[in-house]
Amino acid sequence: MKIYILKNDNSSFERYFLHRMQHCLPGVEVLSVYRCTNTMLGDYLIQQIIKRGEQFEKTCYGSWKRRIKDGDTVILFDNLFSLYILKYLRERFPNSRIIFWLWNIGKSDEIAKYKEMVEVWCFDKAECEKYGYKYNIQFHVGLYPRKIKRQTTYDFVYVGRDKGRQALLNEIVQELDKNGMTYNIHIVKPERKEFSHFHYHNHSLKYQRYLKILSGAKVIIDITQDNQEGMTLRLLEALLLKRKILTNNPHYIEYGMVDRNDIFVWGLDDDLQLGEFCNSSFCSLKENDMLNKWYGNFHIRRKHLKT
Repeated sequence: MKIYILKNDNSSFERYFLHRMQHCLPGVEVLSVYRCTNTMLGDYLIQQIIKRGEQFEKTCYGSWKRRIKDGDTVILFDNLFSLYILKYLRERFPNSRIIFWLWNIGKSDEIAKYKEMVEVWCFDKAECEKYGYKYNIQFHVGLYPRKIKRQTTYDFVYVGRDKGRQALLNEIVQELDKNGMTYNIHIVKPERKEFSHFHYHNHSLKYQRYLKILSGAKVIIDITQDNQEGMTLRLLEALLLKRKILTNNPHYIEYGMVDRNDIFVWGLDDDLQLGEFCNSSFCSLKENDMLNKWYGNFHIRRKHLKT
């Protein structure tokens, strides 16, 4: 029996994770879900083909289609152009263990019709309880030391998609102004450009540039959806970069991965303490074993991972 991890590679972030997992999981085949998506043109063409229907979508799958055998184990990440692949995997490999890893929440209505075909796992405990998914931890594959900027230029930084977050971000920024603190706000793929003191980007940033911007501040701002309990990758990036986190998610305190002194919960902690929080020392211990723990929680027999 072989083990396969299938993941999209249509952005520098996705490729970074894919390559790191290839290095850190010996004995596991980590492959791209689709062929030719590692360029903008290829990515666009694949999406257009998939829109034409299921029979066309099959022609877009990568080399795994020929390599996986019935009885193998497959872990499929959720950044997909279509969920039809879940049906395809079950029909093509009826005796295989198919694990669908939800790295994003809010797709459960779409997933419902495939739920009985595969195991659905998610990082968010509330989502798991609501829809009957299995829980696994959020994880990161680690950062190369050269990606970490040692010198900080700003007190606070935010880099992320809009998703209706601009109003709350502006509320936070106004409080930072009152406290004489500096900030660097980057909104990716904005629904609209509302504030002149924000930087707007119509396209996703390269992952290396994203990390460079994050590491240029003492505190990383993390805004989650109202119904989200699980940890975001941004929280784990803050931990790896040894940066504090300002968040609207009080559930982060419960996980215990980040020292309470390194988390400021907006709406819960005292705004007057922002300056003291920002300038105090980073206390959390670096978490080095996230990928191993995440993979191990699936209870798949395998060789030891590289460190």
